Amino acid sequence: LYSNMGNTHYSQGGYSKALEFYNKALAIRQAIHGDSNSPDIGTLNNNVGNVYKAQRDYSKALEYHNKALAIRRSIHGDSNHPDIASSYNILGAIYKEQEQYSKALECYNKSLVIQLAVHGDRKDPAISSLYSNIGNTHYSQGGYSKALEFYNKALVIRQAIHGGSNNPHIATLNNNVGNVYKAQKDYSKALEYHNKALAIRRSIHGDSNHSDIASSYNALGSIYNAQEQYSKALECYNKSLVIQLAVHKNGNDTDIALSYGNMGNIHYSQGENSKALECYNKSLAIRLAIYGDANNSSIGTSYNNMGNVYKAQKDYSKALEYHNKALAIRRSVHGDSNHPEIASSYNILGSIYNEQKQYSQALECYSKCLAIRLAVHGNSNDPAIASTYSDMAMVYKAQEEYSKALECYNKSLASRQAVHGNSNDPAIASTYGNMGNIYYSQNKHSKALECYNESLAIRLAIYGDTNNSSI
Repeated sequence: LYSNMGNTHYSQGGYSKALEFYNKALAIRQAIHGDSNSPDIGTLNNNVGNVYKAQRDYSKALEYHNKALAIRRSIHGDSNHPDIASSYNILGAIYKEQEQYSKALECYNKSLVIQLAVHGDRKDPAISSLYSNIGNTHYSQGGYSKALEFYNKALVIRQAIHGGSNNPHIATLNNNVGNVYKAQKDYSKALEYHNKALAIRRSIHGDSNHSDIASSYNALGSIYNAQEQYSKALECYNKSLVIQLAVHKNGNDTDIALSYGNMGNIHYSQGENSKALECYNKSLAIRLAIYGDANNSSIGTSYNNMGNVYKAQKDYSKALEYHNKALAIRRSVHGDSNHPEIASSYNILGSIYNEQKQYSQALECYSKCLAIRLAVHGNSNDPAIASTYSDMAMVYKAQEEYSKALECYNKSLASRQAVHGNSNDPAIASTYGNMGNIYYSQNKHSKALECYNESLAIRLAIYGDTNNSSI
């Protein structure tokens, strides 16, 4: 009975009450079974661990889930038992929430091996959930192709189980696939999958204020934002925020923080810096209330966004302050790994130093950014690498180190041409124009004209006879 009462309080979000009843149940079970490894004691340790996880007390959550795992392994030995798989799965979830992704994947894979041994070729929800969890972890690490692989495996199983019914798991997986396509800048596919998710969620929940519907509107808003369709983006973000505020009465919720942050991004993109800062401050206040002094990546994102506003306002001291805060959090979260967020922080710091004509510091930051991006993408011709070479070239040009500037521009050009081939791309036109400027500064007029003509030909192909400022 104590355990059942604990389960009820846990389901209602009454975590302190749940803990009280689970501990009463645990004390009785331990008095009955002593030091023996009882399945009931394993379950109660699992339940107590779930409460601590919900309270974000991860050290205690790990303690109790490891106790549960130890008991279950003692009972079942090396056999492939679902309870052991369940313990590994929840441990993976705790590590993921702590952004310890390698440990999370290790636990998820151990769970998956057991579940595949138990269920064989049968389409089982537990296997689908594990594929989804593994996909989420790869997505968080920026491993988008791997994430897509596991999401699609999960989706195939769910569709086989539920058929054409409007199932929340299928909605979530469509949402997750949409997130990957957005990260890959395939916006048409991203909209397709997020609209599928929204349609399923509205079919399930109707006109009620449900957080899943809010999440879909938020995701759609982010895609429209990326496409610079700002009015559609704000419309979606506002719909999301209205629902979230109705659901979470106290206002301190991660989804509300996300909505404020996203609305801030729209205002920032439109040059409405004061409105952007207002939204970012609301988002940051909520995240600090939730996570406190913990180094959480979402707090790093808030600092980054605020730093961007201060940079746009040419308040460089505050811009540096906030971007260094973001960098410190990102380095704390990701350690010595080559993570795109750390590269992004170094890149924006480089641009701030460049605008202040502190060129040696700018080059130091750009070089750190480039090293990470090369480590992440290898020898692949990635637009981010091309952009970094261009940034470094601008610094060298400002220092009148023209040979180094041309070297960087040529690397940038080669990368962009490898990506876009013979297509007419504005970035390639811009690179030719910048190279022409350097040759002009060196009084190499024939080479300058050659580059200017290349740039002009591309821009005429793109814009035609329109009166475009770049032409």
